Amino acid sequence: MHAGMQKTIHRVVLAAAILQLTGKVLAASAKISSIYTPLAGKSCVLVKEDKETGNSLQSCPGVANGKVIVAYDDQRMSITLVLAEDKKEQPLDLWTVVTKSFSSLGASAEWRVTQKSGKTLPHALIVRVNATSSEGRKLSYLAVAKVAVEQACVVDVISVASDRDANQRARRSADQSADKPCLRGEK
Repeated sequence: MHAGMQKTIHRVVLAAAILQLTGKVLAASAKISSIYTPLAGKSCVLVKEDKETGNSLQSCPGVANGKVIVAYDDQRMSITLVLAEDKKEQPLDLWTVVTKSFSSLGASAEWRVTQKSGKTLPHALIVRVNATSSEGRKLSYLAVAKVAVEQACVVDVISVASDRDANQRARRSADQSADKPCLRGEK
């Protein structure tokens, strides 16, 4: 191969690398913001309740015409996301992925979203999970879930007690959640 052809190949490779990097920077530059929706209260509707056990399902508003199904079963709570695009239920299984202990949820969900052509696009969700250990200690976690039509799942669990910047860490994790693997709980 002669020197001129080698220079051309180097330029093409360099140009391709610059284009790839530019695309990643542009994708990362979309302004991400937070929208908060309730996980309890007047905005939620009781869907199902077992009077004998107290187990229940409530439908709460999500973002972009989606909804959050809040499940209460045997002193534990979890949520299932229903995105407006396909109406498919996507359980987050907080009671196996975050903690198997008795648990409750924070009052609201924090959605990490971007805006595109006037539409709100959810990318991630942050939910506080409060738990009681078998020794009776109070624990608190921030569960971070990636949100996509193909799959919604918990990708990170942040202990609030051991991290002074837990909320900011959860937001950073949420903003980078698209490529993270799903955490699996014990069944």
